[in-house]
Amino acid sequence: MSEEYKVRFVIEPNRFQRLLENVLMYHQNVELDAIAGLFNPKGASFFDMSLEVLLLNSTFSSKYFLEYKCNEKEVKVPLSKSLLEWMKQAFGNDEKITVTVTEQKISIEGKTEKYEEDLTEVEMKPPTMAFVAHEDDVESFEYEEGEEFPFELLKDDSVVTIGKKEIEMGKIIKGKGILPKKLNPTVQVLIKSEALAGLPKVEQYRIHCDKKSGEIKISIEGVGKYTKEVKLQRTELIEDLEMVFGSKYFNKVVAQFSGELWLTLRPEAAVFSQKNKDSLLTYLLSSSD
Repeated sequence: MSEEYKVRFVIEPNRFQRLLENVLMYHQNVELDAIAGLFNPKGASFFDMSLEVLLLNSTFSSKYFLEYKCNEKEVKVPLSKSLLEWMKQAFGNDEKITVTVTEQKISIEGKTEKYEEDLTEVEMKPPTMAFVAHEDDVESFEYEEGEEFPFELLKDDSVVTIGKKEIEMGKIIKGKGILPKKLNPTVQVLIKSEALAGLPKVEQYRIHCDKKSGEIKISIEGVGKYTKEVKLQRTELIEDLEMVFGSKYFNKVVAQFSGELWLTLRPEAAVFSQKNKDSLLTYLLSSSD
């Protein structure tokens, strides 16, 4: 008799691979060896700030999967980089796969292939700040108006430490996916992810925001100076601001998105957020200066 499962879902292989890439911060290689997600009957949520300068908060509705079942109110499920490695090597001929989580193991099963491994021990630190999403953004997640999404996290903390910086957040901005409950943006624009992709390989990028012209540019200085204007799809707010980001994590974050995303800036950090019909992705990146 097989061990009773805690979580079981059916999903297309490419969507499961993409989920793993998002939460393990994959771009050329994984940044996290493993991450623990919280699964409940409505979906799964992942939170991590172990990289110090980067915080991620990703949520996937039960509708992200073809079939989804969680037998408990909340289940901690660690996902390892070896799962992603096997997704890249196997299950290429399958239209869908079944992922099963028991007390001890996680398994992936296709028509003719199966991979299983023991669950990895992953420490899960509680979030140091609260996140919310506007009710319009979470209709497909079936959460009630006013309910903090997707789990009740912390009470109204106003400071989060990213690296060596204490970043004070301000008022909530609605309708942009899942964001820090206190945000206080200096710049908030809608862009296409490809506008930030494919930048030259250097150590740092400098972002210039100009209130008068309404433009955002990325510059790199060395022997000469390289400048790229970022095409904006929509502007909610733009003030004068100049920021510097390390290219490694900047490119890691950008690689997690396709299509349009919201870029929200304030002097200490950038928030990259995206609302899809069945998932919400948020990454908060500290500036270097």
